[in-house]
Order: sequence, then C-alpha cells, then structure tokens
Amino acid sequence: MRTRLDRRLLAAALALVAGNSFAAAGPDPEAPLEQTHVLGPGQNLAWVSERYYGTARWDSVLRRYNGLPSTAPPPATRVRIPRSKTQTAVPGDTWSALAERHWKRPFAADAFARMNQRSLREPLQVGERVAVPILVPVELSRGQTLASVARELYRDPEFWPLLQSVNRIEQPHKLRPGTRILAPVVLEARALPESEESAADPQGRDTDPGRSLDAATGPDPERTRELEAGIRAYRQGQYAQALESLESARAEIMTRGSIAQQRSLLRHLGFSYVAYDLGNPACAAFRDFERVSPGIEWDPKLVSPKILTVLRGCQGL
Repeated sequence: MRTRLDRRLLAAALALVAGNSFAAAGPDPEAPLEQTHVLGPGQNLAWVSERYYGTARWDSVLRRYNGLPSTAPPPATRVRIPRSKTQTAVPGDTWSALAERHWKRPFAADAFARMNQRSLREPLQVGERVAVPILVPVELSRGQTLASVARELYRDPEFWPLLQSVNRIEQPHKLRPGTRILAPVVLEARALPESEESAADPQGRDTDPGRSLDAATGPDPERTRELEAGIRAYRQGQYAQALESLESARAEIMTRGSIAQQRSLLRHLGFSYVAYDLGNPACAAFRDFERVSPGIEWDPKLVSPKILTVLRGCQGL
C-alpha cells in the first residue's frame, strides 16, 4: 500500500513540474493521456465534453470510457477525460505496424488509418504526426447493433463496418446482449484558460509534454465547432448548412488546424459542393486536399460514384 501511495505522490510531483493539463493514464505506455474532472452542480457529460474537447459530441464516449450508466451522473462524480497521444512516423512504420504496436491488432490497420483521415493506400511519410486512436470499451445492451453504437459514438451509423473490422466480428448482425467490443476514437483536447485549469483535479497533469497536441496553438474553438457542425450537417444531408459552416471555418483551420482537421474540412467541403453540382469549387477543394495529402488515391468503397466522376474531371488531379 505504501509503495502504491509513493508512486502516486511521485507522479503528482512530476506532473506539477511539467505544468500541463494531462497525465499518462497509468503504467501502461500505450494508455491514453488522461485528466480527471469532478462534476459540479448542474454539470453533465455534454458540459464536460464541451469544456475539454470544444464540442459536446463526445458525451457518449465519456460515458462509455468511464463505465457510467445511461442516467445522468450525480455531482461529485469523477470523470476521466482521455486524450489521444500522437507520435512521429519513423522509417519502417506502416498502418499495420502502428495498429500492432498500439492496439495489438495488426488486422485493424484500415481502421487505424481511417481514424487519421487516411486510407491504407496512403503510405505513412517519415516525420508525419499520427494520432493514436483510443479504444473505448462498449458492452452491447438488448437491441443494440454495431450501427446503433456507431450512431451513438460517431453520430453516423454508416461507421459500423469500422467497428466490425476492429473487433474481427464475422457475423455482425447476430451479436448478443453483453457482447463487448472496442470502438476507436481520436480525442483532441482544447486549451483551458488558467482559471479553468485550477478547477480540475490537481493530479490531472501532463507527465509527457513531448506528446502534446499543442492545443494552445491550435484553431479557435469556435472554428473547430463550426468544422464539426459542417461535417455533421453534410452527413445529415443539409448541404447548405454544411457549406456555410465549413467555409466559415476554412481560413482558421487551414492556418492553425491539425493536418487531420484540414483533410476533413477540405474533403467534406468538396463533397458538399458536389452535392450542389458545383464542379469548380469542388475541384479547388479537392486540389487543396491533395496538397495536404500528397499521393492520395480515392477509395471507391468510401466515395460515391458522383464524387468520383467529379474527381476524374478535375484538372490536375
């Protein structure tokens, strides 16, 4: 017991020296970075998600990650808030190697790549920064399917094949209640004002600042929310709203956003223009996308025939 306490005190001391917001989740080197938040009166998981990630969309992920019931957690509940680590690709790294190293699942290489807004057809470049998706545990309840889990966690039921791939499920339509699966997510934290930092668990500090996502120099949280709103609108078929949100976020994301955010913005922007049969601005977005993702090959399994037709007609693609 004394040894365990000593270790915790040492970790807290190292965290205070580091002076950042997140700490390694435990002795497992592959564990995500974590911070702990104690719920106050009137706070729920959507509020916590908005505060730490800049969007309320990850409330279900926080519930699953913490093993909380579907009912609202009471005040004083301690909520672990994970953040994806990042790493720099080195010679010899492949999507399969990363899936093996971080997930012990080399067969899930495609899912690892997709979580980074990439495909297996796009080889890793030496020096490229890659996010390590967190595997969130999910236990299926009665009536739940992979599609319903995908809708809950990703806001898109069409992501169910990704869950099938990560969990090597042969018969996805015959899952029983109680089946346990893992759902990958990439969680990027936003910078907290100093006044908010002091309200967090004092032991929730970063012992590995070299792996920081540099949230403090990232895009304005409002623009990040507009990016996510635009993607959500596109997936819901609200293309006018998607274009408005994505164009509003474009300058900030392309200047200060992560590579993954830039790829996501440009891809969905191009897709939204295609939906309105606006070929020229769609091609412009796709060209910018390819500048961010050199050597990309568009996967026909992931892109509609209409979009592929526009892509083939774009000069310089």
